[in-house]
Amino acid sequence: SCARRYVGLSGGFSFCVTFVTSRQIFQGDVLDALEDVQIESVPGTGAYIYSAGWFRKYGDAGKLVKELHGAGFTDAAVAAMVDGIRISKAEAVRFMKKFPELANYIKG
Repeated sequence: SCARRYVGLSGGFSFCVTFVTSRQIFQGDVLDALEDVQIESVPGTGAYIYSAGWFRKYGDAGKLVKELHGAGFTDAAVAAMVDGIRISKAEAVRFMKKFPELANYIKG
């Protein structure tokens, strides 16, 4: 199930794919087609970030980015999460020894 997979992937690191940032509720058909859709509120901005997927491999997340680009979501991008919290590429550097797969995210 999605919940079981979330528990398994939220500890440590994972990748997801962001595909929409909006100040309004997004209601595209793509939401039904994607797995593990998450909506994050960006504090102080009124914006919401929509993302999908839970991946351990950067390349697997990259495949979803390509699919979303093909569907017209040109801002789709891989995001890294450590212990369920989104991190920047600069922040990922300090986690590389513990999670070597982050090197691909930093290069990407």
